[in-house]
Amino acid sequence: VAAAQNTGLSLKAAGFRESISGILETLKHAGIPRIFCAGPFLFPSPAEYLNWFPTVQEAEDIFQTEALRLGLPFLSLHERFNQAVLCRPVSELSPDGVHLTHKGHELLAKWWAETFLNALRDGCHT
Repeated sequence: VAAAQNTGLSLKAAGFRESISGILETLKHAGIPRIFCAGPFLFPSPAEYLNWFPTVQEAEDIFQTEALRLGLPFLSLHERFNQAVLCRPVSELSPDGVHLTHKGHELLAKWWAETFLNALRDGCHT
């Protein structure tokens, strides 16, 4: 996503779908017993990251489509984290809009457990 944003290339021109698909297929065919996928995310601070939101959302949509095509569980994060900062300062979850604080990691762990433990229970564990 950063490469596409920094070069001005679209995700399509950068071959994002093909890259994600190739990585996931390679992992699946390598016999890895459990693969869990989580989407990219950015926070709305610093403000220039708002310009990246459409690309991040497109990347997450592509990643989710490819994961689900292969029967892999997927955790969508971009919207979740941005909803989470509606009721708390961004700095509580991220020091720089990209990386997570301890509190941000706790929230990620909660969502991870909810999503992937449900996937295991439901039999989606490829």
